[in-house]
Amino acid sequence: MHDMARKTDLRSLGVAEQGELGLDRAAVAGEAAGAEPQIVAVLHHEGAVGDGLADAGAGFGPQPVVVDALVVSAAVARLLGPAAPHRLRVLGSGRGAVHLDLGGVVVTLTGPGVPWMPNGIAVAALPEVPAVRWDAVAPPLWDPVVAPLEGGRAAVTAFARWLTARVAPPGVALEGAGDRLVGRGAGLTPEGDDILGGAAIGLRALGPAAGLATGRIDALAGALCPADVRRRTGALSATLLELAAVGAAPEPVLRLLGTGDRPEALADLRRLGASTGGAIAAGIALAAEYVLSATGEG
Repeated sequence: MHDMARKTDLRSLGVAEQGELGLDRAAVAGEAAGAEPQIVAVLHHEGAVGDGLADAGAGFGPQPVVVDALVVSAAVARLLGPAAPHRLRVLGSGRGAVHLDLGGVVVTLTGPGVPWMPNGIAVAALPEVPAVRWDAVAPPLWDPVVAPLEGGRAAVTAFARWLTARVAPPGVALEGAGDRLVGRGAGLTPEGDDILGGAAIGLRALGPAAGLATGRIDALAGALCPADVRRRTGALSATLLELAAVGAAPEPVLRLLGTGDRPEALADLRRLGASTGGAIAAGIALAAEYVLSATGEG
């Protein structure tokens, strides 16, 4: 599994609690005076970008436009490290996002109206070639890792009933699903990968409350992201699945599995991608059914 999936103490990065960031989509506090470009997007045909950001040389196409980061996933901040600016090649764009290559890991820049992503940086605006700035000393971090559901087995049962009444779990067993589903489907994130990611996130959030042993949760979630995932699916999907295996999720999932407005969170999740959000929700439903069955209540 890629380094992205290693467990880290995100609090050591000064990650804000979800409540501190106001997940009702309220504006995050403005950038500190020391904000400087930390990431510069580079089109594959441009060559090196000049240090001045607006002086890449004649004939190199669009110049980077500096935009402010509103939120930086702690997983991305850890991978970037202190050196800046990082010049990352543009892999593609669409649906309000630009995807950049960070040594095989895909970093996704998302514009207004797009959910925060575990591999992402939310920006105030999304030009074709962005240069994203934030204060490296006090970055606007958020923690994309889901917290265990509170309330014990009863809460898991209630959640499972609520979700499966609205989302049909996929017709596949959770155990062994990693080998069967990875890479299955079309698009940047195949439906099979999205289901697996949702199932892994669901295990992390629901397993402890249902009484599933930590070691078993780790083994099950790890198996949903096979060791050869980067050979069997695309870079973006592999990045998201590796993150999901340790419980990192798109922002609407944190509200869905937390104490927020669940109908609103599910609606926001379903708007993620063409089918990604719905498939993630189906994977969470699969995990909910599994943990109850595995602990003697289904």
